[in-house]
Amino acid sequence: MASPFSVFRRNQKVMLAFVAIAAIGAFVFLQPLMQYIGGSSRSANPVVVETKYGDLTASQLQALLAQRNVVDRFLRAAAARTVAAQMNQPNVDPRWLDNFAQQRYLALRQNLLGRSQEDPQAAAVETMVLSKRAENMGVVVTDQAVNNLIRQITGNVLSRDEIMGLLASMRPAVSLRTLFNALRTEMLAMTSTRLFVQSVQDVPPAQRFEYYTRLNRRAKAEVMGLAVADFLGQVTAPQEAELKAYYEKYKDDYPDPTTPEPGFKEPVRATFQYFTANLDRTAKKLESEVTDEEIEKYYEENKSRFLAFDSQEADMPAEKKPEESEEAASPDEKPEEAGSESKGDAPQEEKPDKPAAEDKPATGEEAPPMPESEGPGDAPAEAQEKASTDESPAEEASEASKDDAETPPADEPADDDAADAKEPQARATRPPAEFRLVAFAQDEQSDASEDAQPDPPADETPEDAPSATETKDATTDEEPKPASEPPAEDAPADEKPAEPKKPADDAEPDAKPAEDPAPSEPAQPDPAAEQKDSELKFEPLEKVKDTIRADIAQEKARELVTTQLEELSSKMRAFTDEWDLYIAEKGTNENAQAPTPLDFSKLAEGTELEAHELTSISPYEAAKEGIGKAARFVVNPNSGGQFTMPFVQFAFSEQLPLYKPETVMDNDNNTYLFWKTAEEPAYVPPFDQVRTEVERAWKMVRARDLARKRAEEYAKQVRSLKKPMSELFGGQANVKITEAGPFSWLTLGNVPSGPDAQPHLSDIEGVDQAGPDFMRTVFQLEPSGVGVAMNVPKDMVYVVRAIDFEPPLDQLRESFASAPPNRYMSAALEDQREVFRAWLDEVNRDADVKWVQQEDDFARRDEAGL
Repeated sequence: MASPFSVFRRNQKVMLAFVAIAAIGAFVFLQPLMQYIGGSSRSANPVVVETKYGDLTASQLQALLAQRNVVDRFLRAAAARTVAAQMNQPNVDPRWLDNFAQQRYLALRQNLLGRSQEDPQAAAVETMVLSKRAENMGVVVTDQAVNNLIRQITGNVLSRDEIMGLLASMRPAVSLRTLFNALRTEMLAMTSTRLFVQSVQDVPPAQRFEYYTRLNRRAKAEVMGLAVADFLGQVTAPQEAELKAYYEKYKDDYPDPTTPEPGFKEPVRATFQYFTANLDRTAKKLESEVTDEEIEKYYEENKSRFLAFDSQEADMPAEKKPEESEEAASPDEKPEEAGSESKGDAPQEEKPDKPAAEDKPATGEEAPPMPESEGPGDAPAEAQEKASTDESPAEEASEASKDDAETPPADEPADDDAADAKEPQARATRPPAEFRLVAFAQDEQSDASEDAQPDPPADETPEDAPSATETKDATTDEEPKPASEPPAEDAPADEKPAEPKKPADDAEPDAKPAEDPAPSEPAQPDPAAEQKDSELKFEPLEKVKDTIRADIAQEKARELVTTQLEELSSKMRAFTDEWDLYIAEKGTNENAQAPTPLDFSKLAEGTELEAHELTSISPYEAAKEGIGKAARFVVNPNSGGQFTMPFVQFAFSEQLPLYKPETVMDNDNNTYLFWKTAEEPAYVPPFDQVRTEVERAWKMVRARDLARKRAEEYAKQVRSLKKPMSELFGGQANVKITEAGPFSWLTLGNVPSGPDAQPHLSDIEGVDQAGPDFMRTVFQLEPSGVGVAMNVPKDMVYVVRAIDFEPPLDQLRESFASAPPNRYMSAALEDQREVFRAWLDEVNRDADVKWVQQEDDFARRDEAGL
């Protein structure tokens, strides 16, 4: 039998020629052919965003989201580990650890990852654009800067090994270099924002007076409103193509009744179950249970609260003697005031040690930030000693620079003391090489003196940088020396005879008399105080009995409500554990059974609590409910101070998992214990589904011009006839005229507010959602002047006639001259926000940011897990 290869041997030349020709054809035509055939696969990774820094494909955008997710997971893990280290005490309830850790994480996340865009994809693109902008400005984030940030995040209580272990424990594990790169990008973005914010902080005096008047000038006015919806019938129906184009323009925007622009995108929705506890209502019920014995006991234990002040006035002359002597001896008998007036001329050698310690950062070394905690835990003693006892920073910097040459700072995120020494060299060879985030810098007021070295100008504002005189004042106020006080006669009269009696021992006796008055002054009045206590008169028990009853009932109500809330919270946490087990088992067992839901109505029976449920509600809808007006207190991990986070800001966030109990409170003494039981992602409905809403929104825009034209006609009549609107139009149908005021442009409310209180627009009777444009129109009028203004959503047009303003401008200018800026500069916040938003828009325009497929199914469904 012939071999099969015999055919090949006989025709090998022909076959080899054919193979060669096929190879040449494949080389030329195969690649284009495969690209053509596989063209559809390229759509799986389309370009999502176009920018001048380069286009972003769907996969690249996912990489940006993953990078921010690395930072987010690190912040969460670091917050938990840091709080556990700071509160490592046997008597601390573990549940408090979780609460403090969550608060610390949220504050850190807001400081570092907070962006103007809530959408994760939009926030990732904004971060990329801001970081690129910072790089173009010459901003450099060194490994040392990242190390310092990690110290701040961890409160400087975690060692290098602990941080490395934390990264290894994250799932999936994160390498140190990956974390550094992610943090570096976020810091660049924050720096770009910070530089702009600090550039607009200086406000000229004329503008300051404007903000002062917004809080303190009040107006009375006549207001007549015209509804824009009443003019819809006069608008011609649009063409179908026009409607579709209008839908395409606003389909990606959320509907917001507080803005004039429409939106057709369905917002995120969620379902909540919660208990409500009203402390005042419970206390009122418990007042009848307060016994007379309890009232008498409370009265005896708290008698100082019920002094009869009228009877006490008879004893006041005896106590006025020291004050009268001070007034008679003014200013000699007031060394603090005299010192404050003359400290500017005090000799430079006064308190030489303190300024030397405070000027330490001028050598170029930045001390590691002092750890601050929001819990009872304290920072390590070593960190405090390093910040307070460094007497030779120059020597330590040189030693650290040697160590730094051997070990890169990137490898020591927690204990990289050597990295601090590279700061002077880095600053000398390139643009800002070391900085702190503006959010941290603003919160850490105690570190202002330590950061006084010549960092980039953006790190400190003129207001934050103390002058030499201010530094000296602060030093002398803390530890005044008798020798440094300019008036030699300032010492009390009883000290003068003591000096000539012992001339040989001037040094020691001089020091002692200076200290003796402090303990002697409180020691002498003690007998008189005891004698006076017996002479003090108190309000009779019968007069304050109702007040005491209410106080005792309030305390009992607080204890009762707290106990009941804790019992229900314990049951909710037990269900949360069962739910977590179910979710874990569901991944491997399709037949896993979900735990039986809790019956909130049944649980609330027999308690002082009420059960509620909000089903499939949006953030805007939730804001109208009682719980939507509540907030929780969050501890700032850097300053230790507290700030409030509104319910609608965090409850709808993906960061709050399902069935996790949370507590919030409102200003009406209500406490809410709630959890989220379901959530629905946002989506864009098809045109046919929202066609009616699109047509109405289109007509509303055209009807505004018609309504405003009618309002201008009314205003013209009022100006020409010079009569009140109530006389001219009061009898017309569908016309409502209201006399509003007095009201100010901005208000802090009727309840006394703290220094951090933010003003808000005043509510005006007869005006729905009066905005800045409405207020500007009113306060630019003269008395009897007439103007026309729209509200914020532009669904109402108002004709306004000013009646009067108070107080007069001259009086306002006089009070403004003596008013401290912190009393009124909060009125500038809204203007600053508008400037910031306008700056961000300009940044996006400069970067040529264009979303090609912002709602691409590849990204959205992948994110939602569909």
